[in-house]
Amino acid sequence: MHTAFASADHKTLARDAAAALRLLKKWSIVDAAKSGVMAHSEGGLVASRMHLRHERASFLVLLAPLATPGYHSLPRQHARRTSLAGAPDSVVDSLRLVRRRIAEAVRSATDSAEIIQRVKAIYRRRGASVEEFQEFAESSLTASSRDFIRSTPRQWYRNLDVPVFVLYGENDIMVEPERNADSIQAALQKSATKEVTVRVIEDLNHWMQPAETGRVHEIAQTDTTIDSEVLEKVTAWINRREE
Repeated sequence: MHTAFASADHKTLARDAAAALRLLKKWSIVDAAKSGVMAHSEGGLVASRMHLRHERASFLVLLAPLATPGYHSLPRQHARRTSLAGAPDSVVDSLRLVRRRIAEAVRSATDSAEIIQRVKAIYRRRGASVEEFQEFAESSLTASSRDFIRSTPRQWYRNLDVPVFVLYGENDIMVEPERNADSIQAALQKSATKEVTVRVIEDLNHWMQPAETGRVHEIAQTDTTIDSEVLEKVTAWINRREE
């Protein structure tokens, strides 16, 4: 992972997105008043923050956006992936407990040093090696990961004031539609936006690709970057707004 990206928190990512949108609006072929943003997964939080704090978009398209608190979502994500991989219930339950403790440590710690200290203690109690902890820390304790764990997405969605189009994949095991679709719908209905659409598309994974189970290994088995139905629905929704 690039050092600059690994050190970027949600504030930094939102400012970067805002800079990109401002640049786009300056192009002569772009109607600045009709320029929106499409974001995926955790990017839904970043896009919402960008719109509310830095640069307004005329609409938002959110694909598989997290709508439940990150510290609740993280343990479920890892437990579900492990379960689908065929691990016994005892292993799944143990992993869920460990991830819950890690999420709580990140959520409640006052600074980065305390996070590292508390998570290292969790790994030490599990008998993990220093190398195993270091590998985890480099991939899962980045600035954006910490913001993800601490996030309360509905507070951002409740403050949106532009049309929002939301799509989930039915087989998403990372951001489960059965937990998130209703949650974001409820939050957006309390917002100032007059146009909210939330849909779940059958047989798609977290990355909006055709999938039977949603497990990560299926990504390598498909040539589809993003399913055509997703692009068609997004395009149709945007075009209807222009009629």
